[in-house]
Amino acid sequence: MTLQATLLAGAIAIIPALARADDAQKNQPSSMDHSAMDHGSKKLTDNQVLMKLHHINKEEIEVGQIAQKNGSTSDAKDYGATLVRDHTKADKDVTALASKMSVDLEAKKTDAMHQQKQQVMQNKMDQLKKLSGKDFDRAFAQMMVNGHRGAIEMVKDARGTVQSPELKSLLEQLLPTLQKHEDTANDVLNKAGNTASAR
Repeated sequence: MTLQATLLAGAIAIIPALARADDAQKNQPSSMDHSAMDHGSKKLTDNQVLMKLHHINKEEIEVGQIAQKNGSTSDAKDYGATLVRDHTKADKDVTALASKMSVDLEAKKTDAMHQQKQQVMQNKMDQLKKLSGKDFDRAFAQMMVNGHRGAIEMVKDARGTVQSPELKSLLEQLLPTLQKHEDTANDVLNKAGNTASAR
């Protein structure tokens, strides 16, 4: 593993912990970094849950597209295609429900914390695009393990707090897919030669 890939993997691995600590100090949840979802520190509104799901889907689609181009193995490329397919479908469901509930999923947050997290995510995407071979596969898979773990926790937490029965049903439908994505990311990570356990 190159030094650059090692540093990237390390940075990706610690971002969720840093972001969770940061989020715990704020009253407004971030809608950008799904690996840093709030875990029980505050309840999300239905609108916030829909916005977070939309952002998660957009990020996973982008990462999946990068993996289809940069992945060094059929496992990584196929997983990227799965992310694009599943999160495109999920986002159609989220968008349809948001429209029904009159939620503007594209509403821009202007607070500095949101913009900073957006920049962190963009930086991660940019770094990922520069990698190739096993270095890419490892960094991509680790990013997906962390991201899906955070998304799963957010969805589980939100199931008990959302008001809309339709949104609750949508969350229930999303969980098995998100869990399968995390499991696949762990498989890709292990096959890419990761010596440390991803769990």
